[in-house]
Amino acid sequence: MAIPWIMILILALIVILGVIAYFATKGEKKEPDYYTFFIIGITWIPLGIATDNPAFWIMGLGLMGLGLANRDKWKERKTWKDINSKQKKLQIIILTTLGVVLFLGLLTFYLLRKGII
Repeated sequence: MAIPWIMILILALIVILGVIAYFATKGEKKEPDYYTFFIIGITWIPLGIATDNPAFWIMGLGLMGLGLANRDKWKERKTWKDINSKQKKLQIIILTTLGVVLFLGLLTFYLLRKGII
């Protein structure tokens, strides 16, 4: 176990993003977006097959089935100009945070491969 601090950092970032998402949507009741379930499902199926991981493709089948079973509840997809400024700001914050986390993860991976850390 040479890198437990990386796992702790990733867990902390997930918790922080969860808290941000909770407070950003506090009090709003939303119906699940079944189209998103469908999209996640059809991306997890090939991922599970390619990595030989049955958990991914089984969950992908389940999510795809859930999305297709509720196809009548699929919503009209919103574009950037259709959302309000609060949602735009939240999306920018989330995407920026995810970009920084991705960059830090790739940097850490690179530094570990080179033996610097």
